Amino acid sequence: MKQSDYYIGVVIGFFIGIFLLPVLFIIRFSYSALIPLFFVFSIIAIPFGLLVGDMLQKTFGMGARFGKYTAAGLLSFSIDFSALNILSFVTGITAGTAVGWINVPGFCVALLNAYVWNKRWVFQKNDGSHATHFPLFLFVVIIGLLLNSILVVWISTNIAAPAGIDSQRWLNVAKIIASGAVVVWNFFGYKFIAFR
Repeated sequence: MKQSDYYIGVVIGFFIGIFLLPVLFIIRFSYSALIPLFFVFSIIAIPFGLLVGDMLQKTFGMGARFGKYTAAGLLSFSIDFSALNILSFVTGITAGTAVGWINVPGFCVALLNAYVWNKRWVFQKNDGSHATHFPLFLFVVIIGLLLNSILVVWISTNIAAPAGIDSQRWLNVAKIIASGAVVVWNFFGYKFIAFR
């Protein structure tokens, strides 16, 4: 891992903090005094994760690329997550098939973000071959979008929120679960299909 990767990690952490601030407002995060700490944590955690990935690489021969993938993925997730929360807040939609539709815009913006970061930084395919990589990337992402939206709709609609969790927060739980499934699919799809 190069020194510049850690600086990139700080920038990614900064933007993760920025994108997640509206989410904390929308879910009425009751510990507002902790918000600056949350922001600082995101700036420190990403470079630390890259360091752990680098140590795993040196010890086990793997981990650096996954560390970068995770950092870029968390940035894309924060964009997607923030957009879903803003659209849900504005429209009042927190369940049903309409959630699938308000899930799409943020996912699309996050998709473009993910493409740039994965192509240029994670998998370092800087050969100008957009015509080769982008269609394969799009294939992987469309499968991921379908998986993500189906899980968000199914969980937010068919599983009752536990007592004390409102529908907006339950939508966030559904999004986190769906995103976890998509992280695994996307990593292997990018590695073995889009950027091989």
